Amino acid sequence: MQGPKTRGTRLSLLIGLVVVLATGCSGGEDMTQKEVEYLSHMDQAQFFQQQGELKASTQEARSAIEAQPDQIEPYFILINNLLTAGDGRTAESQLQELRGRIDETDAEQRDNLNRLAILVARAKMKQDDPQGALEALEDVESADRSQQLQASILRADAHRQAGKSDEARRIYQEVLERDPEAVMALLGLSRLAYEQGQREQARNQMAKAEEVNADDPEVLLWKARMAHREERYDDATEAYTAALEDIGRYDVMTRRKYETISALIDVLREKGDASQAFVYEEILADSAPGTLHSGMESAREAYQRGNFDTAAGHLTEVLAQAPGHEAASIMLGMIRFQQGRVGEAEELLAGHVDKVKSGDLTKMLAAARIQLERPEQAREMLEELDPQGNDPGVVALIGIAALSSGDTELGRGLIEQSLAMAPDNAALRVRYARYLMTQDETDEAISQLEEAIERTPTADKAHALLARVLAESGREDNAEQVVSQWMESQPDNVHAYNIAGDIAQMRGDSEAARGYYREAIGINADTPESHFALGMLEARGGNADESLKHLRHAVERAPDNGHYIRGLLSLAASEGRVDETMEFLETVGEAKESSIGPYLTLLRSALDNGKDERASQLADTLSDRMEGADGSRETIGDIYGAVAQNALSNGNTERAQKVVRNGRERFRSHERLALIDARLQFLQERPSDAREILRTVKTEHPDSAAPYIEEANYFMRSGSYREASELYQLARDKQDSVPILLRHARALRQQDRTRRAIEVLEEGSKRFGDNHQIPLNLAMLYQGANQKDKARQAYETTLELAPDNTVALNNLAWLIHEEDTARGLELAERAYNANAENPAVADTYGWILLRNGEVSKSIEVLEKARERAPDSRDITQHLAEAYREAGQPERADALMEQL
Repeated sequence: MQGPKTRGTRLSLLIGLVVVLATGCSGGEDMTQKEVEYLSHMDQAQFFQQQGELKASTQEARSAIEAQPDQIEPYFILINNLLTAGDGRTAESQLQELRGRIDETDAEQRDNLNRLAILVARAKMKQDDPQGALEALEDVESADRSQQLQASILRADAHRQAGKSDEARRIYQEVLERDPEAVMALLGLSRLAYEQGQREQARNQMAKAEEVNADDPEVLLWKARMAHREERYDDATEAYTAALEDIGRYDVMTRRKYETISALIDVLREKGDASQAFVYEEILADSAPGTLHSGMESAREAYQRGNFDTAAGHLTEVLAQAPGHEAASIMLGMIRFQQGRVGEAEELLAGHVDKVKSGDLTKMLAAARIQLERPEQAREMLEELDPQGNDPGVVALIGIAALSSGDTELGRGLIEQSLAMAPDNAALRVRYARYLMTQDETDEAISQLEEAIERTPTADKAHALLARVLAESGREDNAEQVVSQWMESQPDNVHAYNIAGDIAQMRGDSEAARGYYREAIGINADTPESHFALGMLEARGGNADESLKHLRHAVERAPDNGHYIRGLLSLAASEGRVDETMEFLETVGEAKESSIGPYLTLLRSALDNGKDERASQLADTLSDRMEGADGSRETIGDIYGAVAQNALSNGNTERAQKVVRNGRERFRSHERLALIDARLQFLQERPSDAREILRTVKTEHPDSAAPYIEEANYFMRSGSYREASELYQLARDKQDSVPILLRHARALRQQDRTRRAIEVLEEGSKRFGDNHQIPLNLAMLYQGANQKDKARQAYETTLELAPDNTVALNNLAWLIHEEDTARGLELAERAYNANAENPAVADTYGWILLRNGEVSKSIEVLEKARERAPDSRDITQHLAEAYREAGQPERADALMEQL
């Protein structure tokens, strides 16, 4: 390799784009036997935190405190979890307690005191107290570079929140002088500009942030909000959806998660995309009702009636009294699968497949394992069930398993073989069509749906999906033709008219949509879907009275549909008609004696407004109505927990205590209530009571792969890479996935076990062939091991899966530029155009330009790179060489003297 660039330095710069190395927190002390329990809890707490499982993380962090009360790291985990959830008030209280545990006179505690001050500032910002945040940041002293940047950005954010735009702008710009890739500073400047009406400047700063990290959730959120405000709904939808890939991973409804989903729903409604809005509104829905009672006979009767919730409640009671009951486990497993709770289904069914020779049971278990991302296990058991491939159902499942494991050619072949054996399987054709759509094979998807309709004219899902696919691909006339033929062949099919209305909305014809929904209501006045669709259409048109009428009709006919109730409440709130809507819900609840939806809403309202006696009456009514239904106690307890959490977030500890006390009197084993109760005990300096609560909660939850992953993450941060890699392997044995696999490889690499890390990634690339992160990490390992041919191929594979991946473009350009000048320059230019603000990318492009004789352009690019990374030796040397090539030795010498 020519030129003064150091390979190790370059690789470390570029790996930093995609690999975040965990930092140790053990202080370098050796782990003793007595520390094992503490370390295990800490690692689990940290892993769950990274995975977004905040409840489990909090539980394990508190267990770590119990094991080692003098350690402070668990408190930092608890506080970060609180801030992530949006609970600034409680976080601040915990920080005050933590401050008392730190010796402020000990110089070695300076780092922890800085961490504490920064967290206090974050907590103050969560409570809309920018002045308090600024005061907290005054305690940051002798900070390292990372803490300095965090503190500076928080100061700027606080000034911006306080309306001090000039001071905020000055600090943001100072941050960018130190770190040109500081995304939050770029976003801060963008927000400032936008707030002052300087939209073009706001977009420019936004573009710079995207060039640094287009996948950062903060970047995506601000991009979405800008588009939302400017009524660019398609762009807003795309950005909100992308942001939710990160924000939505938390197991609690964080404030930011709720606000993002709510904003996305609003955008989708504005677009007229009622069906997609429904999908996201369901995410906000309360968990389905249910809990205990009865016996096997009652369960069978409920199951035969299609009442899965009630059946599951009876079966749960049976299993509580007789753990391992075979018939109850199998039936409950089948119900869980049909409810989409595949993890529980797999656990219930796995122990009985070998004892009960049932092909249907094996198929169901295999399907569950496919959904749990364990396709190889599913495929193995299915091949044993039907080794000759005579059962089209088994062949189809094996095909789906193959697709899930990345074997696209085999998977598609098997599904098509199954369809040839059972051509009338409309459900499989619809599912296959959905898969084809994800592969951008719209025409083939349409062909499958058309054949499904031809063979099964009554296949509603095929008709509906075909119409939507055609409309979304710009073939509105064809979509209308499909719907027209559907309505003509099935003139009494309400679903056909509803889809016709949706398609009309998609093309912007509200009047036609209104007509179709009214025709559907004319066919069946009791159809809630049609009333709801028409009600939402009228709401968008500003016809509030007409909208409320139809939304109320929908709720009357489907009182347990939370989506309908939320739509009604949303409109009522915007029209100032909440009180009359609550009266309406109470009337519906009284009239529909089996319904629970209205009373759940009324319970939440009563608790929010401090009407505890009324709340108690509603809880009694709900408990009676939900007796024997699966999840009833969880559902009611969730409402108490949500209200208590809101009270805590608003700093109303007294109210939170009262709600928790009332809730736990009814639902002693409810996890969320118990955890909030424990938090309150800690706040009141009753740690023994809190720990007793947590011990009880801990025994009620089954084990999984997560503790192994959490423990491994702790060892990674502690620098104990051997222990980390062993635990990652154990986790992968339980539940393999791309994130765990990448962490496993990273741990091996940190042990200098590069060969084994490569083996792990090579194995993973066979199972997860559609994920570009695996070949990307594999390529960097090959490159670091000087296996250039393999590195080149892995980078090529990465670009096939992710054509705009900056790291792959940049590294491959560097790897091949000497032997393939034209391709190297083309790749480097693509990387630069995608992320010109990144100095490492600019350095590569500038250097290759220089090697290709484009000296003037090389100098221009390298000068910009050095502006962004003035301390980079590589960039400085390359720029100096470019000056020499341009006949400017004085400038070159001046640069080299700076080194």
